[in-house]
Amino acid sequence: MVEITGLDELALSIKDLNKLLNDALPTLVLEAAEIVEAEIRSRAPVLTGDLVRSLDAKSNQRKDEASAVVQIENSAKDGTEHYAIFDEFGTSHQAAKPFFRPGIEASRPKVDEFLRNSLNAIVDP
Repeated sequence: MVEITGLDELALSIKDLNKLLNDALPTLVLEAAEIVEAEIRSRAPVLTGDLVRSLDAKSNQRKDEASAVVQIENSAKDGTEHYAIFDEFGTSHQAAKPFFRPGIEASRPKVDEFLRNSLNAIVDP
């Protein structure tokens, strides 16, 4: 017969770690989105500066869940920055000048590193 000890302590440690991660998650998700926003911002066309100023990272939090979105405010059909989609994808009269999607792609390694380092700091302080 084998006797295993320490399972109660392990369960407590896992519960404590889970709480630490859940508490940190909303901040980490928003900070990761801000990294993406900065990359997009650095590639955005600047004519008047309105498009760049309208870039925004926002977080959404619910119990045990966090998400974030990077968006161009007022980019809907009748919004003041509605032309962003024309810059990104082009039109029959204008070549595409993508900035949003390349910004997302360029930010991937930075976001990965940020999250890896942040989570490691929580797990192994």
